[in-house]
Amino acid sequence: MTYFPLPDEFYADPKFTGASDAAIVLWARAASWSAHHLTDGLVPSTTLPLLHRDAEAAAAELVERRAWKRARGGFQFVGWPTLASRTYVEAKREGNRARQQKHRSSQHVLSRRDKRVTNTVTDGVTNGVSHSTQSNPIQISPHGDIPPSRVPPRKRGPTKRGTRLSDDFAVTAAMVAWARDRVPAVDGRLETEKFINYWRSKTGKDATKLDWEATWRNWMLNAAERARNRPANGHKPNADDTIAELLGFDRVPTQRLALRGAIP
Repeated sequence: MTYFPLPDEFYADPKFTGASDAAIVLWARAASWSAHHLTDGLVPSTTLPLLHRDAEAAAAELVERRAWKRARGGFQFVGWPTLASRTYVEAKREGNRARQQKHRSSQHVLSRRDKRVTNTVTDGVTNGVSHSTQSNPIQISPHGDIPPSRVPPRKRGPTKRGTRLSDDFAVTAAMVAWARDRVPAVDGRLETEKFINYWRSKTGKDATKLDWEATWRNWMLNAAERARNRPANGHKPNADDTIAELLGFDRVPTQRLALRGAIP
């Protein structure tokens, strides 16, 4: 489709100031017709009646206003724009055709390459058992035509490394709630202080951890375990204490004596 450019100063063009509606309508329709047929502004006299019913008088007015001039076989626009000329339009169309052809060719090449890759992988999977016994088996590359030796190495994500306990380590509200639920008998403030002192003074690779919150929870669980295994009143548990615990007695000397008397 070819467009005839209408300048925004058309309404103030002296050539059309005071022109009749018939002259302006004929001029506009003739411009559209010429742009469509690529006549470079030449309008045959035989075409004018198709554009306006009073074309003869309107054409004479356009010639008088120097918007048109008489030409062999019709009328010629004065100052026909380059953007609507046959040379410009045909060159533009040829450029568009060349770009479209180049795009189609590239799509065809990609389609053929994808097909070769698919066939290579399929043949390799189908014939893998038979080729495995050969001295030079077929090497299948996931990159199509690129030799396996030239395939770029796969990039790996950054490895997560442990860190030392930070100076601003603090117990959060969620950690406090967990301790109250899981280790209520542990002195949280004391154990946390011991935890911080231990890990800040520790050196070597063992002093780094990936998850310090999980490390703190393990510390609190170990503290609870030590509290459960700690002997009451400094008394080291013995067999009588174990039997008393199983029977539901408190581990005190008088009940241990009663237990000994009850067992022959």
